[in-house]
Amino acid sequence: MLKLLKKMIHLMVYSLTLLHLFGESGAVIVQTVSVVDGDSITLEIQRNRDIEWKFGPQKILIAEISSGPFKITLHEDALDGSFRGRLKLDQTGSLTINNIRTTDSGDYNVFDTNTEMLLNTFKLTVQEDGLPSGAVILLALTAVVGVAAVAILVYEFRSRSLQKKRHVQKQADSSPIQL
Repeated sequence: MLKLLKKMIHLMVYSLTLLHLFGESGAVIVQTVSVVDGDSITLEIQRNRDIEWKFGPQKILIAEISSGPFKITLHEDALDGSFRGRLKLDQTGSLTINNIRTTDSGDYNVFDTNTEMLLNTFKLTVQEDGLPSGAVILLALTAVVGVAAVAILVYEFRSRSLQKKRHVQKQADSSPIQL
């Protein structure tokens, strides 16, 4: 039951919101994404130019695609190697982060390499795996109360059934026998 509940919460946690912000570079698509610690996420874009993926407020370069000649470069050693072995960039420009961690929360910006114009921003929030301890306690308490309620109902039903049988038996014993 807990596993099913975790999956349901995961589906509720995963949300995608599109906003359009207008700045000097035109429309910038901002997507807010929430994901659970340990999962993988793909930040999807459709590129039609050379791009760079930059992370965090310092806008650290983590991946890039150039088209002449076509080349994908992952900068996994950036940020002390915190992304090492966990990034994948496909030819569309979409960035996949595997085994996501809470430290991966932040802004992922996509820039046009030639003009340095901001094209997309993904605001990623990574939540800890599992349920908060308060929720686990509440679920356990609810389960205990539910089991107790069922036990009381079964006891009441059996008690009334037994009383009814005794009453019928008593009436049968006290009535005169007719031949």
